[in-house]
Amino acid sequence: MDVLDDSAKDDSQSIPENSIEREDGSFSSQNGSSVATGPLSVAFGFVTRLASDLFARGRRHLDRSSNSDAMDEVESHQSNEVSETSDDIDKINENNVESPEDAAVIENDSSVEKSVDVVMADNLVDLECFKHFDILQCPPDHHYLENIAQGTGGRKWVKKVQQEWSILEKNLPDYIYVRVFEDRMDLLRAVIVGASGTPYQDGLFFFDFYLPPEYPQVPPSAYYHSGGLRVNPNLYVDGKVCLSLLNTWTGRGNEVWDPSSSSILQVLVSLQGLVLNEKPYFNEAGYEKQVGTVEGEKNAVPYNENTYLLSVKSMLYILRRPPLHFEDFVKSHFRKRGHYILKACEAYLQGNVVGTLTDDACTTNRSTEHSSSVGFKLALAKILPRLITALKEHGADCDQYEHLGKTDPVRES
Repeated sequence: MDVLDDSAKDDSQSIPENSIEREDGSFSSQNGSSVATGPLSVAFGFVTRLASDLFARGRRHLDRSSNSDAMDEVESHQSNEVSETSDDIDKINENNVESPEDAAVIENDSSVEKSVDVVMADNLVDLECFKHFDILQCPPDHHYLENIAQGTGGRKWVKKVQQEWSILEKNLPDYIYVRVFEDRMDLLRAVIVGASGTPYQDGLFFFDFYLPPEYPQVPPSAYYHSGGLRVNPNLYVDGKVCLSLLNTWTGRGNEVWDPSSSSILQVLVSLQGLVLNEKPYFNEAGYEKQVGTVEGEKNAVPYNENTYLLSVKSMLYILRRPPLHFEDFVKSHFRKRGHYILKACEAYLQGNVVGTLTDDACTTNRSTEHSSSVGFKLALAKILPRLITALKEHGADCDQYEHLGKTDPVRES
């Protein structure tokens, strides 16, 4: 899959070893402090800590055994919360299309071109202080924290990771944010903001990545923070990310991982443009054949409605449990975008088509092609009181839309 232009590919092949250094030869952390004196210092510190971690693993294993019962209890409590979050979707809309177990990505250049149409606005003023790329300490909630391999891939591996960092720092799209970790160079965390014109609008979608010692001969491993919700055919409840570029789905040619040219940036752009797209129905296995057909377009409508309900529930999950190092980002995002999230909900309750709104939640010509279903409106109205409460708690201005949690959603628009 070719999702990067030639200039980005050229950049990935010609970045000097020390190009990620700032002008003063140091790395800047999120709070402005220096976390290392250069990429080689970061690499040396990482290898040193890795050796210490391996030495201490046996002792930590003994400590963990004494705490296993407590952890089981915590995990059970979290599982119950997820069930409460997603238990009212299943019986909503009898017209909705059931999702098969397998998933496929529509991997072609035209899909990437379509994603240009779903652009986010530039009015997240507070979020300008939140860097698109930063180097921090590894958070204890990272999914791959325990993946401590027997050493790294050596100097070539370190140099490649430094190169990836530089590519990300210079080329991230506006609505993708990445954190890498000076004490764990093999781990990354990223968030993608759902684009307008899709059923994922204003949602936050978090991914953890692991770069094994064999990288880049093998692709990175990826984990999606699902919150127990299947928001897309390619994003499983257990966190699996189904993507040809990750070699977790079939593909050929430039659709699969190429050690000589593929990059983490390419993976992130693919997730943004090919997975979190305007019509995820066609990502279902075999359904790409229905693109442009009357049957396919008809089925995509209720599928988008169900996807939007899951996306809103995902917002509630992220508001309750923001991944570490992104707590301020989550709060600021929903404080600034809460007004537009509720404006979009109101538009959908009035019958407008899901996934057809502008960034400021205004309707378009496509919004009135038909009316949203009664079942969808009932389900959305059921979620709205919780959503309004959560957004208000995070400082969003919800006064104009307080009525959404109180009025009958099933009305003629």
